[in-house]
Amino acid sequence: MKRSTGFRNAMLATGAVTALNGKVIKIFNGPSIPSSADDALAVGTTLLCTVSVNDGGTGLTFSAPSGGQVTKSTSEIWSGTVLASGTANFFRMEDASDAGAASGSAVRIQGTVGLDGADMNFGNTALVAGNIRQINLFVISVSAG
Repeated sequence: MKRSTGFRNAMLATGAVTALNGKVIKIFNGPSIPSSADDALAVGTTLLCTVSVNDGGTGLTFSAPSGGQVTKSTSEIWSGTVLASGTANFFRMEDASDAGAASGSAVRIQGTVGLDGADMNFGNTALVAGNIRQINLFVISVSAG
């Protein structure tokens, strides 16, 4: 996963959990995946789904850090209604109001979406408008090295 400059700065100032709590996960289909989480979304990128607590717009939260990682809060259902049909190829965890412009201060995590070996793996990357997308497991880790 790629971490924005804003996230790295916030992680140093307040900690990763504080920096990430309250964010949503936006799942995209793009003609290209931005090379960094600081970069703007490419022209033609489609927002397929925004995942929040119970698809209600409330930002997501994490459990307390353990073993160098944080995980999705087990008390929350992370879900979102698919807005547009398409093949998911990347995601960003960011503020709900983030419009995807280039930013060195926005707190974002960006990763790939795929069937296997991606930052976020789905059983099927083809999302269909009107369906619900649920995320049951989400882990962010910081390596020791």
